[in-house]
Amino acid sequence: MTRKWLFIITCLLSQGVSKAGQCTSQGRFPNQYDECRGFTMCISGAAGYMEYNLTCPETFIFSHIENLCTNVTSYKCFPDYNCTAVGNFEADSTENCRAFISCVEGISGLVAPRLIECPQGTVFNLTENSCVNETLHKCNKSPKVLTVLINHVPKFSEIKWILADHDVLRLTM
Repeated sequence: MTRKWLFIITCLLSQGVSKAGQCTSQGRFPNQYDECRGFTMCISGAAGYMEYNLTCPETFIFSHIENLCTNVTSYKCFPDYNCTAVGNFEADSTENCRAFISCVEGISGLVAPRLIECPQGTVFNLTENSCVNETLHKCNKSPKVLTVLINHVPKFSEIKWILADHDVLRLTM
């Protein structure tokens, strides 16, 4: 019981505002506030569910996967993407298959887009709706090709640089 009160006091001190609202179950849910840093915590009480709108620290965003504030290196806010449904989708704007877009339902039905990068050695498989070992799934995205014409070298008039993973240029002839 003491832990529950300590937790509630901690939430109040974190600049959360308590109100009876849209909570229908206990948990933490993304909300539309503060560039993906905001989340709503719903706590069960005697009078029903109480809603606390909280914000992650500066260099963190709220992860719906881990249900906590996480570092922005592997999980990014993606506000320019227009989610039309809840689920995981291929990220067309990325050059490889390691990243995907996750559209998550928030507290008020909001569908918030997040750009998530799969762990090293894995790629996103749309069929399995998850990250899988890169040897088990072929990435169909072709790398960017930059063609450079060189006038002073007669034998090698065309050199192609291929942008591989991690933005590394590779020379092909």
